[in-house]
Amino acid sequence: MILPPGELDMEVRVLNTVANQTLKVYPGSGGQINALTATTGAFSILAGTEATFYCDVGGSSAHWYVRASGTLTGVATSATTGELNV
Repeated sequence: MILPPGELDMEVRVLNTVANQTLKVYPGSGGQINALTATTGAFSILAGTEATFYCDVGGSSAHWYVRASGTLTGVATSATTGELNV
């Protein structure tokens, strides 16, 4: 997954509801998540967990800080292809 173009004070919440798979999140080209860039690695969200990304520098060199949260419980989800593409 690639984060959208960042704007100052933007917040993006990402949920990984896929069992037994880690979701890798990358910044956009020229962007950064903590110390990670698109070429140095991705931020990993473990199965059944979530993370919130906060943008403190917007534009083409967007900088994101991330806060990882705990395990998702009591969540049963399903989505159609159309819903996932929203």
